[in-house]
Amino acid sequence: MYRLTLCLLLFSSLLFSQTAQPGSSAAPQSAPAATGSTSSQPSQSLPVIPQDIPPSGAVITLQGLCPGTTGPATGADCKTIITRAEFEKLVGTLNPDMPKNSQQMLAEQYAKAMVLQSLAERQHIPETQHFKDMMDYMRTQILASEVVTQAKDKAKPTPAEVQEYYTKHQQDYEQAALKRLFIPKSKPSLKEGAKQPTEAELKLEADKMRTRAAAGEDFDKLQKEIYFSSGIKTPPPPTSIPNWRRTMVPPTQAAIFDMKPGEVSQPIVQPEGIYIYKVESKKTVPLNDVKAEIEQTLLNEKLRNTLESVFNSVKPQLNENYFGTQNAPKPAASSSPAPRIKQ
Repeated sequence: MYRLTLCLLLFSSLLFSQTAQPGSSAAPQSAPAATGSTSSQPSQSLPVIPQDIPPSGAVITLQGLCPGTTGPATGADCKTIITRAEFEKLVGTLNPDMPKNSQQMLAEQYAKAMVLQSLAERQHIPETQHFKDMMDYMRTQILASEVVTQAKDKAKPTPAEVQEYYTKHQQDYEQAALKRLFIPKSKPSLKEGAKQPTEAELKLEADKMRTRAAAGEDFDKLQKEIYFSSGIKTPPPPTSIPNWRRTMVPPTQAAIFDMKPGEVSQPIVQPEGIYIYKVESKKTVPLNDVKAEIEQTLLNEKLRNTLESVFNSVKPQLNENYFGTQNAPKPAASSSPAPRIKQ
């Protein structure tokens, strides 16, 4: 039991969130083609093809580590073996979907943990009260995790639930190709002491830009003109937004999805500046393209409701005389994202 717990402690971040990252794989490069002449370059080793190891076959061999819990931990004639069956049982317990490159990382770290475990056993650490207390805490954590895992399995949505959600939220799956102009409120080109333009002045500028955009002028040309006149030296943000959905924009800008293709919005005033949109095309995303997204949304909702019903049945009360009162201010709601402006 404590062997598994030790491994959980050491590798929880790897086992439950590890994904193959670009460049993280240690896959060997393919060998160059033979030319018939001896090259002065060091020869590259050929890729190792995994063999079919029987369940009782060794996949980790700790040469020099003595088995058991008594006597010396290491010795020249000692050997400890982890079989394929034992290792795959560990992988299945921690993360059945663990990719192969992560399994190799686990094996390397688990081998080190085995060495430390051997020392711990010979030092009688499992008999200490601290170890027992840690095991009690880890048992609570693991049991809680198991309950959440079981609840997650039961919360998987059915195809009918996915279809019903898609039908009820059809509007959320409208996808538009847009053009956008951004007129920043800040004007870095102003001389020191000069006042920034008022909102009315910005609105007048935006109205002129909207008129030109509605007349068919190129959005990229207009955006460059806006940034140049504002004294912003960095390249302007892109004006083309190919695949935006209603749920991807702030509520204050969601009305652009009510426009028809070819229409240009009225200037939309935001804290950071003014936006002008043109709808180029619209379509509804097919169910198959958003099925996984809907499944995850429904799973999260059902799991949250299940856990909330459990938590709401118990009312924890913390002794303020012991813990004190915590009055940390809540973070302010963030405004709609704006193109970053660098000087």
